[in-house]
Formats: sequence, structure tokens, C-alpha cells
Amino acid sequence: MPALFRADHIGSFLRPAALLEARRSASPDQLRLLEDQHIQRVLAKQKELGFEAATDGEFRRRNFMSDFTDAVEGFDLSGTVGRNWRWESLPPSCVRCGR
Repeated sequence: MPALFRADHIGSFLRPAALLEARRSASPDQLRLLEDQHIQRVLAKQKELGFEAATDGEFRRRNFMSDFTDAVEGFDLSGTVGRNWRWESLPPSCVRCGR
């Protein structure tokens, strides 16, 4: 019996730790090479899973809005707050998570 529902993933994948570190410390050429390697890996996995549409995981984007902020003049990002979405990175005073 064919599946009743189909799901494909389009959009961002979580960036591997090596890619996050390279974004902080690697040269642009080294970063591009590492991005290429991880993009090839996620494309191969999507092909293996039989996805009809594939994404590069948006590994070249700094964040979800970087394409927009890079294309539009007038953004002052000098005072932005870094975000980390891992539970273990939350401060000990985080009431919501009980730490």
C-alpha cells in the first residue's frame, strides 16, 4: 500500500560543529571547502532517502536572515546578541528550563 503522506525537507539543516567552528576561525577558502563537503553529504543523504526535491541545507548562510540583511542597506548588526539553540548552552539562571 502506498504511503498516505509524503514529507520532504526544504530549508535549513543544523550546522555540524566543524562547520560552526570553521565559520569562526577558518579562511574564506577553507570555509567554502568545508561547506562544499557538508553540502555534498546532505545532498547524498536526501538522494538516498528518495527525496524528490533537495536542499543544500543552507550551510552557506550565517543565519536565517543573512540573505536579507546582506542585500538591504542600513542594517546595523554590531550590537546583536548571539544565539545558541542548545539546552546545555542556556545560563544556569534559566527559569524556564529549571537550571
